[in-house]
Amino acid sequence: MIQLQHVSHTYPNGAQALKNLSLELSADRFTAPIGASGTGKSTVMRILNALVKPSSGSVLIDGLELSIGSLGKLISESIESVDMGQVEAVKATGAHPLQITSHGFWPQVLPLFISYTLYRFEINVRAATILGIVGAGGIGFYLQEAMRTFSNKNTSTILLIIIVSVFIIDSVSSRIRKRII
Repeated sequence: MIQLQHVSHTYPNGAQALKNLSLELSADRFTAPIGASGTGKSTVMRILNALVKPSSGSVLIDGLELSIGSLGKLISESIESVDMGQVEAVKATGAHPLQITSHGFWPQVLPLFISYTLYRFEINVRAATILGIVGAGGIGFYLQEAMRTFSNKNTSTILLIIIVSVFIIDSVSSRIRKRII
């Protein structure tokens, strides 16, 4: 299920493409945006594909937020949680500001940065399949087409590709996290 909740988007030139749009797209239905030119169809597709960030509102895929804003929030919280005692200890040794950053600050936040980035990447890989199923393109679109035409070989192959891809990404992410944390 894809949900757009109170999504608005204004382009840098001041043109408002969307205003307070709320809708739900179910994975079991094919959805096609239809409307006159300039009604925001392309903007909705760009938001769903994470090419454009909404000015306000949120995009949820199976209850998880799609936007990069959640990654920014997690990273900013990790920066706020830095133990300033470690930074001050490095500073007390007479270290240069670059050394203070590299030895007092980065060791605390780098594992969290990488962990959160990998987490968002994993979510986005899964979300790409769901987005495609509801008509936004990608491998989910091909899966939907294969299921619609009862092409069992193609459906099985696409599902296998998705499962193996997610497994590999999870495995690699887990190994990276273990090395860093």
